[in-house]
Amino acid sequence: MRDEIFRILEGPKPETAINILNVLGSLEYILPEISQLKGVPQSQPHYQDVYHHSLHTVKKLNEIYHLLSPEHDPEKGMNWASGYLSVRLGRFRKQFHSHFVKQLNPDRSHWSLTLFAALYHDSGKPIARSLSENGKIRFLNHENVGAALIHNRTRELKLSNIEIDWLGSLVKNHMRPLYLTKEGKLPSRRAVYRFFRDCGERGVDICMISLADILAAFGPTLDKDLWISHVNTINHLLESWWDKKTEYISPEKLLTGNDLIIKFDLKAGPVIGKLLSEILEGQAIGEIIDKEDAYKFAGEWLAANYGYISSKTG
Repeated sequence: MRDEIFRILEGPKPETAINILNVLGSLEYILPEISQLKGVPQSQPHYQDVYHHSLHTVKKLNEIYHLLSPEHDPEKGMNWASGYLSVRLGRFRKQFHSHFVKQLNPDRSHWSLTLFAALYHDSGKPIARSLSENGKIRFLNHENVGAALIHNRTRELKLSNIEIDWLGSLVKNHMRPLYLTKEGKLPSRRAVYRFFRDCGERGVDICMISLADILAAFGPTLDKDLWISHVNTINHLLESWWDKKTEYISPEKLLTGNDLIIKFDLKAGPVIGKLLSEILEGQAIGEIIDKEDAYKFAGEWLAANYGYISSKTG
């Protein structure tokens, strides 16, 4: 069953194949969490129930994948939204190809796993559904609920631990790029660093799912300004990952744990790891440039957070 599911996802129209399973009455036995999305309403800007939105997201994700592939035909199926996406992200075609050609498991393509995450990205909404005081439908924490659901389902399907963790992370973090989108303003260096600190290379998949999610949510009512801002945010994230990684994401460490132990007369422990992480973030956002800056920051951080004064300095 697992192998057939991923063969479906690798086919030309996976969203249609999934819906055929639904029509045949098989979906509730194969992927029950997806079957339970049927008829779950959503507030605007969504114009579909959660089930059809999820299928639409898979469809749009496949379209984006082909749009950004090295073999893309620029004369095929273009509109203003895909045109802007192609102009902004088309320079990353080779990077996208290299990223998705890497397999997490030899039995399944990386891309089919990303599509599976897109199918499950809103799977937590039926459980998380609530109504606000003004009657608006809300799905608070649905991404974490969905992450738990896809974790359980992929364990049932006997995927590898690497795949299970990867897919859970995609669903858990699928909203983050949208949260970083602000009209006319790109995410800060701190926000970019923290996104990739938490997501790593999974952030590329998450960016793709986020683009498809927006297109599927708005459909024909897609707001031009929002789309431009969101594509610019995704471009900024991917540029940081692929073009400025050593500057924005993983700068070379200025200090080691042993350096901090010797300088501040500390004992080995979790405080050292936390402090090294804070220093690395300071480097990534441009506030710590050299070792002198790093030691100064460390001293101030220890004093502020632990009231610590080195015995060597009195």
